[in-house]
Amino acid sequence: MIRQCLDTSVKILLLGTLCFACMTGVAVASPVYGQWTLVPLENDGLQPADVRMFERLLQAELATGAPGSSFVAPATSTACTDSRCAAALARQLDVDVVVYGTIFRSLERIYVTISLYDAGGGAVRAVQKMKIESVRELEAVANRIARAILTETSTSETIELGNVTSADSEMPERREGSPGAMLSVGGVVPVGDAYPGPRGGLALDLGYWIETWDFAILPRVGARWDTGSDNNDEGWLEIPFDVGAFYIFGRKDFAPILGGGAGVRFVRVKRFGAAQAGSVIQTTTNQKALKDRVWGPSLHARGGFMFFRTYRLRMTTTLDYTVVFAQPHDQGPPHSFGFSLGMIFGNRD
Repeated sequence: MIRQCLDTSVKILLLGTLCFACMTGVAVASPVYGQWTLVPLENDGLQPADVRMFERLLQAELATGAPGSSFVAPATSTACTDSRCAAALARQLDVDVVVYGTIFRSLERIYVTISLYDAGGGAVRAVQKMKIESVRELEAVANRIARAILTETSTSETIELGNVTSADSEMPERREGSPGAMLSVGGVVPVGDAYPGPRGGLALDLGYWIETWDFAILPRVGARWDTGSDNNDEGWLEIPFDVGAFYIFGRKDFAPILGGGAGVRFVRVKRFGAAQAGSVIQTTTNQKALKDRVWGPSLHARGGFMFFRTYRLRMTTTLDYTVVFAQPHDQGPPHSFGFSLGMIFGNRD
């Protein structure tokens, strides 16, 4: 049963890897092409210098995301607020795309609306809206809106660590990768002769997930024990004390992770001892179960995926390979494959 679960987990992770490669490998046609311009935004309630800073940030993000395009400076300092104005400006400047919008403060919020007018199609092709609480978040807004325009998605789909705003943080359980306790459950498949027979087992780990934008550290303690037989005279138990370090490939809600770690493990193995009798014809009989308890340094490698990364409550699915440098019953070293499902409970403010 354990081997079947492991085979299924491997297939799921491989399929997920292929899907991720496909998603990242397909180029998205940018709607900003040829010549384009960004009209000064209509401003109500903000300092002009802050609005100009946001316009420059938005222009830079759009230009970076559409390297084959050419920016044309607008010939006016007057804002456009509708498609009719954008169409007239497109004819005047002979550009393919006009980006325009509004930014205003209402009570304690700042509201930003950016529209993209496609002169070739004669219609507004995209409208992106965001709200924030401080001008300090305008850089994140420029990044999110530009990426949403370029990929023809919404700003909710361009969220990642580094551009989460205060409005996003108001959503249930959302926060920028906060550290917290991690609980993992899974299965273990021993390899080699250190453990008695091909006996699969269960795994339970408790750790503390410390996460940055690109890396994570996980100190943990846990237990692995066999479930392969009802025979109490044979079996094994393994207790890890280790620390892992992992690279996280992406800052969005779905991200592959890869890394490994080291530590020390307690291993207890119980197996039958063998006794031989007879000088001419030898027979072998089983004695009572023999126990051996050892400690040894360990190394492990881990790969998998993280889900809901920008939320406090996150989930991981991983595959592990572990080796313990010890010799229970003079056999070893013990090594095994494992798979697990983990939950990260991020801290609250």
